[in-house]
Amino acid sequence: MENIIFIGLVIFLIHKYVKFPKRNTKIQKEFMDLTGLSLKEINHNPGMVGEYLMFETLRNMTSEFKLIPNVYLPKQDGTTTEIDLILVHRTGFYVFESKHYSGWIFGSEDRGYWTQTLNSINKYQFMNPINQNEHHIKVLKEHFPQYEHIPYLSLVVFSDKSKLQNIVVNKPNIVVIHLKDLPSILRSLFVARGTHLSPNQTEDVVGYLKKFSKVSHEIKLKHVNDLTQVYSGHDGLLSQ
Repeated sequence: MENIIFIGLVIFLIHKYVKFPKRNTKIQKEFMDLTGLSLKEINHNPGMVGEYLMFETLRNMTSEFKLIPNVYLPKQDGTTTEIDLILVHRTGFYVFESKHYSGWIFGSEDRGYWTQTLNSINKYQFMNPINQNEHHIKVLKEHFPQYEHIPYLSLVVFSDKSKLQNIVVNKPNIVVIHLKDLPSILRSLFVARGTHLSPNQTEDVVGYLKKFSKVSHEIKLKHVNDLTQVYSGHDGLLSQ
């Protein structure tokens, strides 16, 4: 009996704490420095694990990328919008929405909610991530009216554990992909776009956005409370 209890405890501890496999410690440190999050905080937040994995994938492509994760961008009404990751590149702004989900994913660009199906019983709705990221880009553009001519690309990135079910996107400058496909997709996008930002402009934008990445606990708490008030009648589904 004691052996059964011991084995059960080991399985529980593995499931609870070994969520974040040992990875590139240099990239981990960069992510934690940029966001102000500890490794424990990342491990205990599945969504944040997904954001880190996306950050790591991009950083492994090149150390030259200008990446700003976990951005709490102020809106005109005094609230904030949370952007998972922004890549500022000479070819434009790349805005990422991470979905660290497993199961089958059903949705389309014109539906308000998408569905995650784990089995015949467990099905969950979540807000259309394309709409979420379009809102993020709208707010981002309000902060940079001087760059209205710069291309903005929306990338919705799902975990490789998920299966995307015939999700067709017809709107321009929007892609919905798996994490494993991100490097090749991004390289092709770079080739298809010309240069729009100079090195000095890129540095100015990055410097400005970094102010909204490593924010206080109070700002994060207010963000959650604001969302709760706005979406309290939507079955607990929150939009960022």
